[in-house]
Order: sequence, then C-alpha cells, then structure tokens
Amino acid sequence: MTFRRILNFFRILLSYYYSRIIKKPVQGGLPFSISFEPSNLCNLSCPECPTGKNILKREKGIASLSTARTVLDQVSSQAFYLNLSFQGEPFLNPDVIKMIRMAKQRKMFVTISTNGHFLDPETCFQIVESGLDSILISVDGTTQEVYEKYRIGGSLAKVSEGVRNLVDAKINAKKRHPRITLQFLVFRHNEHQIKEIRQMARLWGADTVKLKTAQIYNFETGSSRMTTIQRFSRYIAIPEKNADKNTGQEKYRIKYHLSNHCFRLWSTCVITWDGRVVPCCFDKNADFEMGNICYEIFKDIWFGEKFNHFRENILNNRKGVFICRNCVK
Repeated sequence: MTFRRILNFFRILLSYYYSRIIKKPVQGGLPFSISFEPSNLCNLSCPECPTGKNILKREKGIASLSTARTVLDQVSSQAFYLNLSFQGEPFLNPDVIKMIRMAKQRKMFVTISTNGHFLDPETCFQIVESGLDSILISVDGTTQEVYEKYRIGGSLAKVSEGVRNLVDAKINAKKRHPRITLQFLVFRHNEHQIKEIRQMARLWGADTVKLKTAQIYNFETGSSRMTTIQRFSRYIAIPEKNADKNTGQEKYRIKYHLSNHCFRLWSTCVITWDGRVVPCCFDKNADFEMGNICYEIFKDIWFGEKFNHFRENILNNRKGVFICRNCVK
C-alpha cells in the first residue's frame, strides 16, 4: 500500500458518497481493483455459464502478454488488487503464469479462479514460485455424480489431484501462499453436501471453503437448480397471489433490494481478453463497453463521458440496467 494508492482509495470513497448525495457522478480516483480476463475459453460446459452454454456473444480468444502488460502499466500505480479471472478458464492461456509474475513485480495482490483441471505438478510449482496470493478452485460436489451435474465434462478426481499438487508445491517451497479456497456453488442437487465439502477441504489441505449463491439465468419462473436453503439463494418466491394466472407457475425475484448506487462503478472494472473495458463482472457479453485499452488511454476511458453516463443511470434508475437484475450487491 503506497501513499499514492492510499490517497487514490480515499478519493474514490469521497467521490462515491458525494455522488450518491447529489445524484450525479463525480469520479475522484482510478480503480483500486481490476479484473482481467486471460481467456474466455473453457474445457467445461456448466449450464448456468454463458461460456459453458456457448451463448457468449462476443468473440472468443486468449489474451496476449502485450495486452496484459498494457493493462498493468496503466492501472498498477493506483490499483493494488488484480483478479485474473472473468469468463472462461484462465489456465487455458499459456502465459497466465507470466501475467501473475508481471503483476507481482508491480506489487499487486493477485488472485485467480479456476476449475482445477490444469494443476499438474509443474504448473503448481510455477504458481507457487510466481508469488500468487490467492487461488479459488471450483468444487461443486463431493462425489463425481453430484459434481458433474453442474461441472459438465469435469472430473472430481482430476480436481482433487490438482489441489493436492498445489498443496505439495507449497510445502516443498516452504511457502504459505497462494491461499487455497474451494468454492462451492450451492444448488438443490448438492446442498446436502455442504458439511462434506468442509471435510473434503481439510482432507485435501485447502485453507478454506467459500459457499456461494448460484446465479440462475431466467430465474423469474424458477429452476430445479435453485437451492431450498434460503440463505444460500439469491432468489425468493413472489407471494402466491402474484403467480401466473394461466399456468399457476410460481414466480421469483431477486431477494436483495437494488438501491440506486453501486460502489463497483467507482472502485473497480473488468477488462476482457481483447482489451474491452466493461463496468463489472455482470456484463459478460460486454454490452456496455466503455472503451478499449489497446487503443485508448485507460484514464480517458475511466473518467470519460460514456462511463459517467452509465454511473448516472445507476444513481437514478439502477433497476432499468438489465445487467444489474441478478446482482447481489
């Protein structure tokens, strides 16, 4: 945390709360957190993921090292947090370890999210040596039968082997990082395994478990994947009197209140593999592209008219912005 980064952080905070008061966007600093997408390709076919469902509208590809360098050169003086994940599987990019090293050279905290199928011993050695701070590994079931209901095409045995490889690499290098988190998306078909995933994490040597609510597309009419455990659900049934009168089908809504503000638009943004700057991780198709860092200066994009117009829409009518309808913030 340099003085420059701390000062930038407080500028963000002050401008965000001031903007909420006056209902007009005032942006006082550059983002302290960035997500960069190494690849939007994936080896799995998860049914609630636009990449897995093959419904991602934008072009698929792998980020080049030069694009990653451009991103880091322009944001790292103020940004101290880098998430090397968005859509797709990051380790399908052969240069992802080099990207981690580049970010660590700029003294950033670096995290990555993976489905865990590419954690062979050599890759795990390189991960540990790169200085990666945190890794999130998706494990949505404790048996192959349950796991593959969502991670279609995946192998729980392969993920188990990968986690153990990473734990061994940390032990051999006598290092405590990266911190290993097993992420468990809670669905109806796996909710009975919550206790077991905690036991599995201890057995494998992971540091912690993160239980996460699952995003469901077209949630309004319900889904067989929705968990019955309310605290792990993003959705709540609308009272029976509002059910569809023709079909009697129960309807659902997001259970969180969408207030007319969002700190993400002052503190962070997402950059796709080909350099497109988008407001947040819910804009999976880059429908709200603010500019392209490969051809424009990031500072100009961040403080630009297009980004501020989007912030103004959020401050006045967030419900009218369709990418917000599934948000939990």
